Amino acid sequence: MKRSLLIASVFCFLCTGCAHASPRAGAAAAPQVRCEIRLSAWCIEQGAYEITRTLARDSVHDRVWSLNGQFRPRSKLIILEPNGCKSGFSNALDLLKYEHNIEWHSQFWDRIVVRLKSDGSCDLTILFPLYEGDPMEWAFTSGLPLVRPCKDNVCDSAGLVQLKAQIEQKFKEGVRD
Repeated sequence: MKRSLLIASVFCFLCTGCAHASPRAGAAAAPQVRCEIRLSAWCIEQGAYEITRTLARDSVHDRVWSLNGQFRPRSKLIILEPNGCKSGFSNALDLLKYEHNIEWHSQFWDRIVVRLKSDGSCDLTILFPLYEGDPMEWAFTSGLPLVRPCKDNVCDSAGLVQLKAQIEQKFKEGVRD
């Protein structure tokens, strides 16, 4: 009996010590954001179900990146990357334009152009499907925030999620600039 009481007392003491040593629930640190694909001036954060890269077939862009989620495979985010993004870090995040109903590869898309380098050498062209009323539409709601400019080797900026407030109304209404 004494032995059981001693073990129970030690167990309670250890558990109490653990409870006091653990951080408060509100003080937990957010998980570190990691890039799935890391380029010099920008990255694609982890979170896309599938990422593909192909060489561009135009004279402006070097690579075409396609991202999609697991449950909405038709909702693709397309990123047209110029050659100027290969070297050097990003020093800007500016929305240059928003266009609605642009034809690309026999489909219609909304298109934004985002400047990541102030000299204009790294302007990403990003395409996402036209809004059809689906509040869970993947490319705009989940895919766009995965694209982040890299201002240094850490590449921990908030990214294109900062632009969503500027373009969300245009996306949902199909308004042209």
